[in-house]
Amino acid sequence: MDAPTARDDVAPKPLELIPIPPPPSSQRWRRGAAFAAPGERRSRYSLPESLHSSSPVGFRTRVSLTADEARTLLSLSTLPRPTRFVRAGDIVEQRLFEEASLGILIARQSTNFRGFKDVVVGGDDAARVAALLRRIGHSEAPVLDDASHVHVVLSRPYRTPFTMLLTFVGHAPVASLATVPLRALQKRFAHKDDIPTIGYLQDLHLGILGDVIERGVVIASRGRARAQVHLAPCVAKSRDAAAALAELEALCGLSPADQRAGWHIGIVAQVGDVDDGARVALSEAAATRLGAALVSLRSERIQPGVNNEEAAPEPYRERQDMDVPDELTVQCGRALYNAFAHFSGVGREDAKQLVLIERVDVLTPGGKERLRGIRKDLERVAEQVIANLPLWADLPLGRALSKNTARGKKAFALAGQRIYIGGLSRAEVTAKGLSFDHGVRSARRRRGRRWSPRSAGRPRSPTAATCSPASA
Repeated sequence: MDAPTARDDVAPKPLELIPIPPPPSSQRWRRGAAFAAPGERRSRYSLPESLHSSSPVGFRTRVSLTADEARTLLSLSTLPRPTRFVRAGDIVEQRLFEEASLGILIARQSTNFRGFKDVVVGGDDAARVAALLRRIGHSEAPVLDDASHVHVVLSRPYRTPFTMLLTFVGHAPVASLATVPLRALQKRFAHKDDIPTIGYLQDLHLGILGDVIERGVVIASRGRARAQVHLAPCVAKSRDAAAALAELEALCGLSPADQRAGWHIGIVAQVGDVDDGARVALSEAAATRLGAALVSLRSERIQPGVNNEEAAPEPYRERQDMDVPDELTVQCGRALYNAFAHFSGVGREDAKQLVLIERVDVLTPGGKERLRGIRKDLERVAEQVIANLPLWADLPLGRALSKNTARGKKAFALAGQRIYIGGLSRAEVTAKGLSFDHGVRSARRRRGRRWSPRSAGRPRSPTAATCSPASA
């Protein structure tokens, strides 16, 4: 893919603010979290007495936004790419910290994946990065001059306690004595994934991070600067591209030990000030509130009265009725098509053809039965995993493997009125000149949405509702 020029057909459609009515007043509850009494066993519902974390964000309080603030936040998701940078003054350390924090910390919401490192390159080295990007020659956006600094994000394969558990899944009873250690060695030294979809998670999280870096730079600079995020160069396969990437890795201090551990360059984000016409009107107070709101956002895995634990306090056991307006579905589809066109570099109409979005909810014919069927299928899978775990590994660990799998059934409950499922065809993506890894990163996952590869055709369930591409 040659170095592209700015295109009009990738311009995003504006996102509209869709209010969601709260539950009836009789169904509104407070968590009522309190410290555990002396001698009482602490649970996930108890307030912590201390916090030990490497994260600069400790206990988070959700920030309530006004309608105008919410619209401003939405507008940051539909900004066009910058076309040029202007010479900037000195960059203070606080701004660099806020850019990195608003990127990596937000991208890590609701996940245990600690697979990112942010290396900031400035001065003459920022110009050198631009030259290396041009040498690679595979980018979804123009490489700009006069960047004040560059965020180079290092990433490693997706590994969490859940993927550790997968090491013990899918083995024959006797052969597991040999196949479990073999798989562990392959994961450790060859960075192989247990199942293909685990490998996609790294790409999905990189896409999320690229998205929030763009917003984070605007907020941290109080609207003066923008970020030009490059994803495609990091998956380029040519010999010349590999040599340029190796120089970039050396510039970022990536050691041979890091490479053996699976670390590699995942994102290159050029940052620079823009002229007055491209700046975002953002006051100091507004930037502070929007940044705090982004960091505090997180998804809830418990829907009161639906998938709560038996030991949950009373507020978690009382059902809360909520109706999500259908207009929100259109906005979800619009945001996805915006993102895919923006980060892949293809036209927006092409994005509508490449990305499949399916909605499963109680409002569509057979939707309630499909939701129940999905939950039952996932519970059945979890039960089969527990039943087939190698006893020689589970028993010495005090059944820790099977207990963790049982706890995971709660996460599989998929609480909510709607499930959004997205898919990409490897053949269709490749035919557009994109690598499949780049396509997955461009269609970054939002919370509550599942992604999977699909065949070249576009089969749709007769009971499924999809977001109309025309409206999105």
